[in-house]
Amino acid sequence: MPSKQKIRIALDCMGGDNAPKSVIHGASIISEEFKDEIKFLFFGDKILILHLISKFQIHCEYEIYESESNIPNETKPSTALRGVTREFKKSSMVLAIQSVKNHESDLIISAGNTGALMAISRYILGTLPSIDRPAIISVIPNELSEQFVMLDLGANIGSTTEDLLQLSLMGAVFGKIILKKELPRVSLLNIGEEEMKGNDTIKNTYQTLKQIQNNGLFRFCGYVEPHNVFKDMTDIVVCDGFVGNVALKTMEGTASMIKKYLTQGFKSSIFGWIGYFFAKNSLKKTMKLIDPRNKNGAMLIGLNGIVVKSHGSADGFAFSHAVSVGINLIKNNINEKIINEIDKVALIFDKE
Repeated sequence: MPSKQKIRIALDCMGGDNAPKSVIHGASIISEEFKDEIKFLFFGDKILILHLISKFQIHCEYEIYESESNIPNETKPSTALRGVTREFKKSSMVLAIQSVKNHESDLIISAGNTGALMAISRYILGTLPSIDRPAIISVIPNELSEQFVMLDLGANIGSTTEDLLQLSLMGAVFGKIILKKELPRVSLLNIGEEEMKGNDTIKNTYQTLKQIQNNGLFRFCGYVEPHNVFKDMTDIVVCDGFVGNVALKTMEGTASMIKKYLTQGFKSSIFGWIGYFFAKNSLKKTMKLIDPRNKNGAMLIGLNGIVVKSHGSADGFAFSHAVSVGINLIKNNINEKIINEIDKVALIFDKE
């Protein structure tokens, strides 16, 4: 993409618990920062979108595309996929994804049904060479105010050894680019650090990664237990989608609980209020670190196109962060670099 060309961002305006308000509000926030670099393609109810644009000013170029339906959150991925050529053909999600396929936009961002987004994106866009199953990947803060990458966060349940190997490679490339790590540390999430722990799939993956770790792309660090992922022991945490999704939601719930307890503690007495007065600046920094909104936006990695999933309950601020994630991925040519690195370490995909 030429350096002077604007990044064209397709937004599924009708996906998410707070849509379309959160989407337009988020677009307004991010458009102030990148007004000369981006262009929005809004897909959804045109009347609602225009009404919200009159409330939340959009500071960059944009176009609005009318949709005729939306994919409900309770829709199963298989049902959503069948509906691509029927009742969901003109849905905001499908039209936005199709715009990436047709090279009308450079990426799509949606807070809609996760399963539907993955299934439909895979059907319309396809996968990158040598990638069988795309995954959900995101950046998470650790105890040292650094970051680590975790995948799969919910796209696939029942991963094979081959799937986990592909996740390891994609995660390493992602970490190399986004975390700026020359040789990212890759670990498998497990119930213990000993080699004999875990099921057959994860043990087989361990042995394979141990054999091919000297590939110049990553350094394999073995297993990591859940309570150690925040201790800067690894850069890339690899796991099955079921495990990853449970772990992520547990992290979010814990952060929310800590925030609630701190708030209740400072409001409980006059001494609490006095303490808050002296500690408020430090507390604001801490709250910012644990606020899930600041980390919203997960890439559906492995697809032949950039797709970013926003949390379904995201507000405008959180959605704006998902947009910034997408912009960063485009600027870093993430998919091109994944393809190049896959070619360099093709042994990982040798199924013999």
